[in-house]
Amino acid sequence: MQNLAGGPIDRDNLNTALTVFCGLSARDTAEIGRVQKATGLEFSEAAMRVKPLRREDLEHAYAFARTLQQRALEREHGLPPTMPVRSKQDEMLLTLRSELLMRRDTAPGRANVIAIVSPCPGEGRSWLAASLARSFAQLNQPTLLVDSDLRRPIQHLLFGVKNLSGLAEAIAGTESPRLLPVEVQPGLQLLTAGGPVDQAVELLTSPTFGSLLNDWSRRFEHIIFDTPPVVRYPDAIALAPVAGRVLAVSRANHTPIKATREMLRRLDSPRVQVLGAVVGHF
Repeated sequence: MQNLAGGPIDRDNLNTALTVFCGLSARDTAEIGRVQKATGLEFSEAAMRVKPLRREDLEHAYAFARTLQQRALEREHGLPPTMPVRSKQDEMLLTLRSELLMRRDTAPGRANVIAIVSPCPGEGRSWLAASLARSFAQLNQPTLLVDSDLRRPIQHLLFGVKNLSGLAEAIAGTESPRLLPVEVQPGLQLLTAGGPVDQAVELLTSPTFGSLLNDWSRRFEHIIFDTPPVVRYPDAIALAPVAGRVLAVSRANHTPIKATREMLRRLDSPRVQVLGAVVGHF
């Protein structure tokens, strides 16, 4: 199929990709825009002036942005999603899925609940959460992906849906949970984060959140939580005992060892099972 996204990359898609792969904040991207305007540099060159980024990171971000743009245009034109050739990365994801299935809680009526956690931004945590959720759904087992990053959510951007109402509103009781079917992956549903909140930790440790999780556990085989970075917010540490099981993510030549050790120390609890660690090499 012709690559419909061969033209210029949409800035929203690029910003999403840069958030995932480079840990750039909205302030960073705004500053990059100002440098571009003042110097006439390409985006990548201006980005490396604003923040110490590796060229490989930018190349991954641009490739991912083009994928997002491709998917959006396919939806717009009513075309089926293109099927990428299976890569080494895909094979590693399938291996990870198999290992997690072997470690799942086999108690009757209990879903395979996993919170994806990482110390810092830009470590691929959100991408891995989305990829794992899709991988589980490919087994024809009902899967729910919950964006519990109530600070800077991006799952709605990764799947091209609106974030008008989501987890925050469901916990607060202002609206019923809006579980969105993912068109490109039957069996997968997404609960976006919802509007910004001031008391994220209080929401994620509330009895209402626990009740919602119990209800979802009866309806889904797998539940994957995306979370904000631990070094910036305490949300993931607060959510971990509720989820019960976490998968730690770090990134080679990016994540400080001290930050990883501190995160694991804070997760050390009888109520939290650390399933393992994933080290990204992008």
